[in-house]
Amino acid sequence: GKVWMGRLQYVGAYLAPSYSTINTSKVQGEMNFRHLAVGDQNAAQAGIIANKKTNIGTLDLWQSAGLSIITPPESGYESKTKDTPSQNNPKNDTQKTEIQPTQVIDGPFAGAKDTVVNIFHLNTKADGTLKAGGFKASLSTNAAHLHIGEGG
Repeated sequence: GKVWMGRLQYVGAYLAPSYSTINTSKVQGEMNFRHLAVGDQNAAQAGIIANKKTNIGTLDLWQSAGLSIITPPESGYESKTKDTPSQNNPKNDTQKTEIQPTQVIDGPFAGAKDTVVNIFHLNTKADGTLKAGGFKASLSTNAAHLHIGEGG
């Protein structure tokens, strides 16, 4: 099947930002996406927090969409609960809490030497509209090995 990230289904969706993340870091073996689409007539930004080997059969990037695939460093991912200090201040109920969307831009570390991302087919999609400054689809990863195209 097809996995959609950042697909917005309403009028004017093209103008709305969209952020989505898939966390596959706990997968023990290979992670396989048969067909991954990022955006659908919108500038979606997506991230995959990957394990050591990620395979994408077909990757469709919309004309201004971006995908970041972050692989683990040599020491592996660290648990957030490991070094979290306890909170001494009680929460102020009058304070409004705003939740921001998760954004994966770039990993601040290099991927381990055995990390691999395979993308067998890469397509950029466009609808023919014009935009000042043009469109920019992007793909980034910190994996040690990136193979694009049939057979790597």
